[in-house]
Amino acid sequence: MSGFEGGGDEVEIVVELTPRRLALIAVAAVLLGVGLYLMLPYLFPAPELIVEEANASIGGVVVSGGNASGAGPFLPLNGSFLNASSSASGANEAGGNATKVYVIYVRAKVCARTPLGVLPHERIAVEVRDPSGRVVYADQLVTGLDGCVRFRFGILSNSTDLVYTLYASWSHGAAFKKIKVSSKG
Repeated sequence: MSGFEGGGDEVEIVVELTPRRLALIAVAAVLLGVGLYLMLPYLFPAPELIVEEANASIGGVVVSGGNASGAGPFLPLNGSFLNASSSASGANEAGGNATKVYVIYVRAKVCARTPLGVLPHERIAVEVRDPSGRVVYADQLVTGLDGCVRFRFGILSNSTDLVYTLYASWSHGAAFKKIKVSSKG
């Protein structure tokens, strides 16, 4: 006959909580908590923002009269700006006050990921600054199904020896990358 079916074979267990045992329980709880805290990044990896591609290339040269500051308008990417302004270049060169202005195209790809996969439909703010720190491009984009945003734009500059900085940020952090203008265009 077992002790649970109704007999008198009940056993009572008494645990005495002494100050020493309470201290051991507290130390064990603290060690367990610290251990779990240190394991969190491995158990639940944090999402990250990665600048996978970023480049700038010279798309052409525009000869204009006067001074171009480099903070010119965004340019269409189909080359229509170059075709429209190249017809006026002869007149400006004849005046002797011609300035070479380079058309620089910047292209980039920024991705939101975790080690477990991509993060689609995330809002990412992107900003590109010229070497003097001026913002030459800013936008807020939403990642596609692959977890990435892609963008490109054109700007005017007096120099081709430039390094732009791409900043990307979202609710989980930020990333940046330097972009050197390439003469291959």
